[in-house]
Amino acid sequence: MYEQYSPYEGNTTNYPCLIGVENVIWSLESDPAADQKYDLSGNYERVNKDFHVISAGDVETTYYWIDVPYGIYAGSYTGTVTFMANVTW
Repeated sequence: MYEQYSPYEGNTTNYPCLIGVENVIWSLESDPAADQKYDLSGNYERVNKDFHVISAGDVETTYYWIDVPYGIYAGSYTGTVTFMANVTW
């Protein structure tokens, strides 16, 4: 559970809240078209949606947006995204 700080109380009061993975979308583009946005899920998914080869040492930049649920204050939140590398020869 994450802690939420109310901007109306001087950021001193903690409120329990959780922003689930279903509220996150991601893309390889910073300003993506609708067909370049993907729902984040709790399952492993391909980052290289066009199946291009990502070689060792390459950098693949990803962007994330959170749709904050009703009733949760705007603020700073932290979370974790895990990437798994898979090799096929």
